[in-house]
Amino acid sequence: MQTTVYKLGSKLNRSYRIALAADLHNDPCDELLKEIEAQNPDIITIAGDIVFSKALERAGFDYEPEIPMLERFPNAVKFVRKVADIAPAYFSYGNHEWLLNPIDVQMIRDAGVTVLHNSWVKHGELVIGGMSSPYSWKFWEFSKKWHEEHPGDKRGSIRQEYFNLNSEEYYESVDASWLPDFEVQEGYKLLICHHPEFVNSSIWQHPWKAAFP
Repeated sequence: MQTTVYKLGSKLNRSYRIALAADLHNDPCDELLKEIEAQNPDIITIAGDIVFSKALERAGFDYEPEIPMLERFPNAVKFVRKVADIAPAYFSYGNHEWLLNPIDVQMIRDAGVTVLHNSWVKHGELVIGGMSSPYSWKFWEFSKKWHEEHPGDKRGSIRQEYFNLNSEEYYESVDASWLPDFEVQEGYKLLICHHPEFVNSSIWQHPWKAAFP
């Protein structure tokens, strides 16, 4: 684990210490939680991929939207349940979160973590937005429709069908419809986004104040 510290200037009335964690991938989190707590952050931002879908996808699993998938990732569950005890925590979906069910999202919220799915909230002078990975939310839409049309298909992973039926441009395109409202809010903007490669896309043609990662 590596800890990197950045210092940004601003015109805020006070300073904010912000922790960013990403790509946990269900790895042991005790050391990470201790380090976050030692940094004494004002807020914690989580830029997705707390789970690791590939191992589960290879093994195969049944499609059971009423059963929490998070329970198969004990380190992710531990992190989610403890991180908000350190400081207010804000979570945005990464590409591995495609396998989460609505009940998992509720578990994260019940742990005290604010889930930002292409949306924003205010925290003091900060306006915190969360841009979800299109690899996740577009798959959720596809999966719901697929299982409605194929009720006998109980496979948990239908990713190949998804990629076969959609272009790369489709599943890499973000939802930017909420950004204009986010942009006009009073405050220092923080945009949590799992994909640093989006820096080259049109969404960055905006006067954002800061972005993580």
